[in-house]
Amino acid sequence: MKQLYIQGIFNEFAGKRDQTVADLNVYLENSVGVGEHSDLSLEIKKKLEDLSRYDGILSTMQKYLQPEESASPPPPPAQVEDDS
Repeated sequence: MKQLYIQGIFNEFAGKRDQTVADLNVYLENSVGVGEHSDLSLEIKKKLEDLSRYDGILSTMQKYLQPEESASPPPPPAQVEDDS
């Protein structure tokens, strides 16, 4: 039962980390789609702080609680080359 809680919490923070990485990619690669954020650099800084926090929590859990590594970040999307 204890391991189930640990794994669930680990997966939750891994998911938040992955969502934050996805948000950062949108901010950095497609900033036109982020019109509601007038201060893009501030938003990027906030996401970096969130990412650092999630990575720290995940590292601490791995060091002391040994959750399974089933929640790994997804691979980056493949780049499609435009031949036009």
